[in-house]
Amino acid sequence: MRLASTIGINMAGQVIRMAIAVAIVPLYTAWFGAARFGSYFFLLALMPYFQVHALATARQVTTYTARVSRPADDGARAEGHAGLDASMVLGIGGSVVLTTALLVLYPWLTASIEGSPELANEASRARPWAAAIVLLDIVILIQLGQMEGRGRFAASNVSQVIGQLAALLLPIVPLIYDGSLDRLMAGVAAGRLLQAGVALRWAPFRDVLPSFANIGQKIARIGREFSLMTVTAMCNAASKTLDRIIVGASASASALYFYAAPAGAAARLSVVGLAMGTSLAPRFAVADHAEGSALAGHASDAALALTLPVCLFGILFADPILTLWVDAGFASQAGDFFRIALAGVIGTTIAQLPAILLQSTGRARAITIQHVIEIVPFAAALYWASGLSLTAVALAVAARNFIAGAIHMVLARMPVRSIVLAFTSILLLSVCILLAPEWDRLIGLWAIPAKLALVGIAPLAIAAASPGLAAFMRRLVTGLASGQPAPHRGSQE
Repeated sequence: MRLASTIGINMAGQVIRMAIAVAIVPLYTAWFGAARFGSYFFLLALMPYFQVHALATARQVTTYTARVSRPADDGARAEGHAGLDASMVLGIGGSVVLTTALLVLYPWLTASIEGSPELANEASRARPWAAAIVLLDIVILIQLGQMEGRGRFAASNVSQVIGQLAALLLPIVPLIYDGSLDRLMAGVAAGRLLQAGVALRWAPFRDVLPSFANIGQKIARIGREFSLMTVTAMCNAASKTLDRIIVGASASASALYFYAAPAGAAARLSVVGLAMGTSLAPRFAVADHAEGSALAGHASDAALALTLPVCLFGILFADPILTLWVDAGFASQAGDFFRIALAGVIGTTIAQLPAILLQSTGRARAITIQHVIEIVPFAAALYWASGLSLTAVALAVAARNFIAGAIHMVLARMPVRSIVLAFTSILLLSVCILLAPEWDRLIGLWAIPAKLALVGIAPLAIAAASPGLAAFMRRLVTGLASGQPAPHRGSQE
């Protein structure tokens, strides 16, 4: 399988899952209401803090599975088996501890959900389902790490699409649905269980069951990198969910719905960078520094060229998009959050490739230090912004994404060209957000053609400024030979 096909498969899977998630929002709004849907967002925001070891476990499983799958290199295979043993022991142990912690702390964590006594009771009854989701998510991530380490990206995407469909549709099937929050969480847990069961076809646990022989020495070899990635995950969880927790605790569940639903939909547009990073992670793990940096640079430019026009279109046509998606009332309350979140997507996109490159090549320490340094100022900024308005909170999140993206690119030594393109794009989106309320009045009858022209010109400008990008993009679209073999021999997908 060629590299272009690998990226195309992952991108298609990400887009399908994004479409499913976006399509379900108006359905959940009608069936569960704003308050319960907002409470659901709040519970989802809490869960990453009890999955902080998931990033390290999944990345290590991917890396060491890739090395085990290199039959011509006995040294790499032995190192891979030892790394898998240590990763699984740490992953299983962490899951037991953190899931237990969630069950114990759950009443205190959910006490801030504002709503009716009935909603509070439903949140209390959702405790076992929340714990089940946390545990099953770790199982699923280990399975995805196995599949991606072997280059089985089609299988990975099939299991994820099935799992997301199940998690979003099971809560509204007649046997489960009763309009309550706890049944919503039960349906999501059932969907996760179905996904884990489907993935067993391609990622049986017998292949990663750890051997405890010399386990202390094995853990010592990967412990530092595992710890660094875990600290990164803790900070990353805060950067992605702290705004929702603060909004849910300081405002109301309904307010969180109008904030989190458009922000969550916008965040899913970072699928391009994620798909490319996921596809390239096994290659990064075995490539030399020059090859990895060059590949990451081309992929970052391509992700930007594909993501920017979509974000531009969303910013320029936010009101009709949100009205069509849910209704006019939703558009009037969520429009500003949606536009700002779309700009923040570019920050997320430009951070993904360099972050995955660093983590896959044993350089996670730099990202860890960056996250640790930024988290306190970011939390303080969010707390201060929450006292002003929800729009200020959204702006603080977008600003953090921009800064993190810049730091990631510098740490990974991405090409200067890529950094300049990224921040020119951010500047363009910022200007469009500022002009959004006045755009139609300033341009008049030419407003729509001008907006569409800007959307079309943006990716062409990136392609013109990035030598070799057109050929790289052409390979992604056509799946023609890229001159690079598959990340791993023996891939059947």
